[in-house]
Formats: sequence, structure tokens, C-alpha cells
Amino acid sequence: MTEEWLEDRTPQVPPDERFRAELHKKLEEVHRKQMTERKPGDAASQKFNIWWAIGAVSAVLAGIAALGTFVYLKRTRDAGLAA
Repeated sequence: MTEEWLEDRTPQVPPDERFRAELHKKLEEVHRKQMTERKPGDAASQKFNIWWAIGAVSAVLAGIAALGTFVYLKRTRDAGLAA
């Protein structure tokens, strides 16, 4: 027996395999039940959708800004070479 199971030098008994299996089974059942009860329009899914939309809009704006910067720098460089 390892030291983690000794408290005040009194040996403690770890949970048996049957208890662990039943606990795992019950936790899975509760998780499945909660996931089936969750509606598509609930707060958690809306929060995810909002952040997904914010990220997509930010990516598009960053792409437009990068393209604008590239075009501006190319035109100023070409204008400087022509002069």
C-alpha cells in the first residue's frame, strides 16, 4: 500500500473496481442526459456562436487591412521609382 492511502498511519482502503465502474457509468449517463436536454438556442450555444461571429468578422477585417496596406505600399514604392 502506498503512502497516499495512509492517514495517521491507519491504512485506508481504495475504492474497488465495481464502485469505480458504477461511478463511471452514472457519470456518463448524467452527461448524456444533460447534453440531450440542452437546446440549440440556449445560453452556452449562443455564447459560442457570438464568439465565432466575432472571430470571423475580425479575420475579415484583418485581411482587408492587410490587403489595403499591401496595395498602398506597392503604389508608393512604384511611384517613388518612377520619379
